[in-house]
Amino acid sequence: MKSFLYSVAHFIPKDVIKLNAFLLFINCQIIMKKGSGKYES
Repeated sequence: MKSFLYSVAHFIPKDVIKLNAFLLFINCQIIMKKGSGKYES
């Protein structure tokens, strides 16, 4: 059981980082497609 939790603990963060990067990329694409000045800093 400990080894299972250990492997899960190492597996999840990498996937979460990938997922966050993927969602951030999609959000950027959506914002760029809208092309409105609201999103420019």
